[in-house]
Amino acid sequence: MDVFDTTAVAAAIGSALLPTVAGSHECGWTTSAVEVTCLDAQGKLTGRSVSDPLGGRVCDSAPFAAYLFYKRGEHPVLDGREAIGDDWGEALDPAAMVDQARLMQQRYGFRSFRLKGGVFPPEEEMAATKALAEAFPGRPLRLDPTTAWTVETSQHVARELDDVIVPGALELSDGAVRVPTAPGLGVELDQDGRPGPPPRRPPWWR
Repeated sequence: MDVFDTTAVAAAIGSALLPTVAGSHECGWTTSAVEVTCLDAQGKLTGRSVSDPLGGRVCDSAPFAAYLFYKRGEHPVLDGREAIGDDWGEALDPAAMVDQARLMQQRYGFRSFRLKGGVFPPEEEMAATKALAEAFPGRPLRLDPTTAWTVETSQHVARELDDVIVPGALELSDGAVRVPTAPGLGVELDQDGRPGPPPRRPPWWR
């Protein structure tokens, strides 16, 4: 196929995958991987930056945020062997999350941080966010509850963290399509412009 005809490439992938995959997300992920490869090939064939086929360069560089995850200290295996550890260690409380952020900063130079939440009760994740703010004063902080919170819970957390997280930095995918109104609260849309899946209901849900 012609690497310049990405519409035809996407259509071919869709016709091959849609009868068998669970939903549009999986098809989108596959299409994105192939599309990026096509764009890379276009750049190499024309001797131009890959940004040119996308409409031109917006900026010369873009900062990345460190993505902080709650994690256990070891990775369990399923074949009876001992669990596998790593040098990042356990991160299940605010102090350990700060340690993970420090390691991210030391190794890779990150200057902003995004906590992947929706794992523990909101109060615990609020405490972790506040600990990060204290450890990294003035650094941009974001909290992503991974669609686990209702609009009401998200509004409560946004109000509590109003002076901690950057504006619009608490992201909520809400299947009810209710636009949350609270300081620091944003709505995260699906790749096709629609709200993400409905919030899950963890044990602490309210």
